[in-house]
Amino acid sequence: MTNYIQATTTKTGLTVTALVNERTYAIGKKIPDDLFNQIPISNYSELPAWNYTIPPG
Repeated sequence: MTNYIQATTTKTGLTVTALVNERTYAIGKKIPDDLFNQIPISNYSELPAWNYTIPPG
């Protein structure tokens, strides 16, 4: 699947890099609401639950 993504280009020269993360993560970990609310999340108007940006820390 990553081969299809990595082969993506545009007329203006945009290229795409994709990596597969095969790590196993613990599920169900919770953080306090006050800590979560400090994360500067910017949602997009189109499908905001799926489209958002979190700037680097």
